[in-house]
Amino acid sequence: MSGDRSKSGQGLPDSDESCRDGSSHWTTSSSNPKIRLPCAVIDPARSESTHLSDAEIAQRFLGDYLALLAERAERVRRHVRAFDTTDAVVVLRSLETSSQMANAADVVAAAQALRMSIEEQGSTGMEPLLAALLTAVEATRKRLSTED
Repeated sequence: MSGDRSKSGQGLPDSDESCRDGSSHWTTSSSNPKIRLPCAVIDPARSESTHLSDAEIAQRFLGDYLALLAERAERVRRHVRAFDTTDAVVVLRSLETSSQMANAADVVAAAQALRMSIEEQGSTGMEPLLAALLTAVEATRKRLSTED
């Protein structure tokens, strides 16, 4: 495999020594030496987010939420139209949770209505609920993008 940095074939360094001196971002988990984790997971002091205020963290979350919102709505659309109810429900639950955290009540309500309907009757006849979700996503994206 071209560019592989390890014997494991996973592209992860074979030694956690580099993590301690800052030349790598990976280390071995102390609870399971076979698992390789980013240093920030092992040592929160290495994580940039530990130096941010609550307001900065909330702003970063909101920015990430907005950046991914259209893609997540598209994933819901694809799963519903492909009658892939299991994955549709997983994506909808994730969207509900993050939308609740972003104070996007209209997206929460639309995602919840679509999810509950899918859980009750599958993904046939879901186009009106899907359309409502996509409309709520677009309105929320516009609203949150213009708020300071």
